Amino acid sequence: MALSKISFKDFLLNENKFYLGQRIGDVLTSLHDLQQNSEGMGRRQVTANAERIVDQIRSVLHSTWSKKEEKYLKDIQKAGAAIARSIEEKGDLEEILPSVTNELEQVASKLGTPANSLATPPGGEEPETEEPGENMADPQGQQEQPPEQQQPPQEQPPMQPQAQPQGMPQPMPQQGMGMPPMPGQPDMLQSGQPPQM
Repeated sequence: MALSKISFKDFLLNENKFYLGQRIGDVLTSLHDLQQNSEGMGRRQVTANAERIVDQIRSVLHSTWSKKEEKYLKDIQKAGAAIARSIEEKGDLEEILPSVTNELEQVASKLGTPANSLATPPGGEEPETEEPGENMADPQGQQEQPPEQQQPPQEQPPMQPQAQPQGMPQPMPQQGMGMPPMPGQPDMLQSGQPPQM
């Protein structure tokens, strides 16, 4: 019975560590978005978004964390204070954001939780890829042959116009300068007289 309590306690500790890493990842995502989009924003928009990031950092700091996570909170607090100071002093946020982002990325790497684990295979190793040109096969699954042994592509016969089905109306060739004559009306060019109405 004592074994299950220990593993549950270990699970909770790891869960807290992962949760802190996830919260830092959320802040980092907001920082990256602000850096990428700040060129198209006005000064007020950049400041408003930076204030939201400071609020995110405050919510992380005001949450309850264990003693092991508290050592990371000081670095997070420094990052939030730097952004807040830059806002209050009307400093250049574009200069401070990269350094704050770098600081938070270092904290996230110390935690050991990747910010984006979607593309990382288990164990964090890069998947082995084949060199281009090695072991390539054509679509039928046969090995590619040297150029002198390849057969030339077969020539296709020229396309023949297809006959329209019986029920479809045939397009009428145009006569004269305007529209073709209506059925039942004499052609003005042939009779020489205007059509009668």
